[in-house]
Amino acid sequence: MRGIHRRAADGDGQAELTVGTFCHRLRKYLGANCALLGRVDALVSSGGIGENDMDVRARTSERLEGLGILLDASANRAARSG
Repeated sequence: MRGIHRRAADGDGQAELTVGTFCHRLRKYLGANCALLGRVDALVSSGGIGENDMDVRARTSERLEGLGILLDASANRAARSG
């Protein structure tokens, strides 16, 4: 993912599309699972991308407010980012 982010930052449209599609799919599955569970007390990002990529955490969390999922932007920036 780091390489894809670097390519996107360099203007590679395919790389940007890849990151956007990845975040969109995560958001879609989060929404589906929230619907199945009925409620969510917390959303935890872990392992690899979830633990180290503040951009993916932020982009994935967009438009999930209606499900009660709000990203703490300062905590997201302060978290480990690789």
